[in-house]
Amino acid sequence: THIHRLWSLDKVRTREDLREMEFLFLPLEREGSLSGILAQGRDVTELRRLRRDRQKGRDLENLGYLASGVVHDLNNLFAVVLNSLDLAERRLPGDLAGQPDLARARRWALRARGLTGSVLRQVRGQPRERFLFPPTVTLEELLDFLSTLKKGATLALAASPEAHRALVRGTPEEVARLALNLCVNALQALEGRAGRVDLDCSVRDLSVPEARARGLRDGGWAFLLTVRDDGPGLPREVRDRIFRDRVSARPGGTGLGLGLVRDLARDLEGDVEVLSVPGRGTAFTVALPVQDWTDPVPPLTDPAPRGTERIGTLL
Repeated sequence: THIHRLWSLDKVRTREDLREMEFLFLPLEREGSLSGILAQGRDVTELRRLRRDRQKGRDLENLGYLASGVVHDLNNLFAVVLNSLDLAERRLPGDLAGQPDLARARRWALRARGLTGSVLRQVRGQPRERFLFPPTVTLEELLDFLSTLKKGATLALAASPEAHRALVRGTPEEVARLALNLCVNALQALEGRAGRVDLDCSVRDLSVPEARARGLRDGGWAFLLTVRDDGPGLPREVRDRIFRDRVSARPGGTGLGLGLVRDLARDLEGDVEVLSVPGRGTAFTVALPVQDWTDPVPPLTDPAPRGTERIGTLL
């Protein structure tokens, strides 16, 4: 018996739960004619998965080196921007109308440099420094920054007194990135027309089932940030996939922003959910666990009786 040819065929994968098989077919000859075929198959699913994981690891390592170089250059550019702002602030009169704009540019250039610094620390394997902070302060700063991007839209932040006292664990940069992506997404949903984007901050004492339904690990107090717009809303087929990479409801969108929002929220031990009605707008709600308070949390009371005055804070 002589083996003349050896070849392999791979089964096409059509579903994620199917296995990958590799087949070897050996034509068998006897006295110059084909007498049979010997076929041997083996399951190569795990082997190929390991190969893909190794290749992905090498690709991510190369991407990390590339990103660290780019971020290092960005840090140098931010240093130039900040020095230029120093010169401009010293040369211009203190009562000039443009001074608040220079101050805003300085704050956000410093925030951007903080982001590049956090990326460098992650690439170098340094531990992330997290601490307790009030997220409403970060959101107030963000609203000031977004005032230059709203293009005629109404942008407002409302926070309950209890929300101002809530402290979450993380960094202001993470909360700013999370809220910035939601707000930019809401402003883009208005498609350039006059509309509203509202940011609502509140706290709720969630039971364990309620907390887990919102993606939190345990019950207790949760800080809720809702970004709501009165745009056209999301089609159902898009809404169900909106947090996946490369899924966008906007023509030309990259589909990366909302995936980043979910990653950031989960990294802060929370999660995000969406509620959208076509023609009536969209609301994204981020839930984060409250770790502490700036002062003791007030006891829950019944709603005030009719005829009394209830005061809320609008920032």
